[in-house]
Amino acid sequence: MKQTLLFLAAGAVILASCGKLGGLGNISQDINSSAEIALPGVPGYDTVLPGGVTAYAPAIDVQTNVQQTLKDNNTSSDKVTSVKLSKMSVSVIEPANEPFDYMDTINVYIAADGLEEKLMAHKNGVPKNLTTVDLDCNSDIEIKEYFLKPSLRIRFGGHFIEKPDASTRIKLDFTNKLTANVLK
Repeated sequence: MKQTLLFLAAGAVILASCGKLGGLGNISQDINSSAEIALPGVPGYDTVLPGGVTAYAPAIDVQTNVQQTLKDNNTSSDKVTSVKLSKMSVSVIEPANEPFDYMDTINVYIAADGLEEKLMAHKNGVPKNLTTVDLDCNSDIEIKEYFLKPSLRIRFGGHFIEKPDASTRIKLDFTNKLTANVLK
């Protein structure tokens, strides 16, 4: 009887510790990406009305290079447990030194084939005289399904209070935190 109780107690300890061991195989890796967008592609940007206009550039495709990224990190798609946006900034690359004074709100959406569009990052009350703006990330949104697709779509826009220069090009720099369990 004592041996049976001892065996059951040992089994309970082992089972209880299994949940704790599952996290031991987790690795996290920051995956940096970028995308460039021409603002003249924003419908309505050339007719900013008093009070401004909300407009968006057409969505652009961004290659995820997921298979190479996973290979470089010695993992595979079936081991990925989470991907979340951790950082995003937007910079004016043309014309040089042009600030974001023509926008007071910035929104960036993510989409992929078969998946709904989600707001990834935003900035309400864009500060004046900045050529680079750090956006507020919706880092609680799980984007693993989007990241595991061969490509995803990014849509940039917001509220324009002035007309941007016709040659305006911006660059989005973003970091996704990938978590995978190598023991999975």
